[in-house]
Amino acid sequence: MDINDFDADKHSGIETVPGKYGRSVASGIVFGSWILSGIFVSIGPVSNLARYILEQKTRVPFFKFIQQASFRQSLLAVSGAIMLGRRAFQVRNHEGIRHDINDTAIEECKKAVLLYLAAFI
Repeated sequence: MDINDFDADKHSGIETVPGKYGRSVASGIVFGSWILSGIFVSIGPVSNLARYILEQKTRVPFFKFIQQASFRQSLLAVSGAIMLGRRAFQVRNHEGIRHDINDTAIEECKKAVLLYLAAFI
């Protein structure tokens, strides 16, 4: 959001990361933060799913497999991570200059957080 307010903050003398270091650095921080959050949130559910798969002595039927909580949790966490990663990549590529991409990224971030939270249910 500070990237969107760059001009007003700079004009008002408010020090923000984009105002102090530039949009390029700020968009890089956004990219790194969102990618790391996706990785951290996904590690637990994906490792639980991998553990479940490895513990099975026989082949698990597909319908039994998708009923596992670890499958649902992995799917939700990875979906949220992909949403965030995709938008963070767009913000980074345009260095936060395009307000339409920034606004879309902010809205999708809200949805991704809901997916992250649902992954822990």
